[in-house]
Amino acid sequence: MATYINKKLLKMRFTLRLDIINHQDINVLAFYSSQHINYVINIYSDDNQSALHFLNQNIIDLNNTVVITGDFNIRDNNWDPNYPHHSVHTKNLITLAECHKLHLAISPSNLHRFSRFQWLRKALEKTFLSVPVTSRGDQ
Repeated sequence: MATYINKKLLKMRFTLRLDIINHQDINVLAFYSSQHINYVINIYSDDNQSALHFLNQNIIDLNNTVVITGDFNIRDNNWDPNYPHHSVHTKNLITLAECHKLHLAISPSNLHRFSRFQWLRKALEKTFLSVPVTSRGDQ
């Protein structure tokens, strides 16, 4: 698993926190903002959803988690209206996000607003943030 941090963000002093979670498919990054430590959780979940199962079985209380993102390998009608089914794994992902008081970056009802920016939509459609994205995307 790799996580890229733009060098323009170096002032925020990102650190990989293996002492919190030491899992090959989960990166917990701490960074400093306004004298507070915040966390980003980056997840790769394989076809068996191993990382999500691990996180749901090992509840980790990280106050100030501001982002959960990654490749969850979950196809679901919630973020792909052309896909006809809901995944049983979606509930685990949503529960994980709710435990950290996070919300989908783009609500499913607003995905159409990002139709001109597919690259942005793909990046945000399964990203959970402490505050939802309010940009209209197409405007």
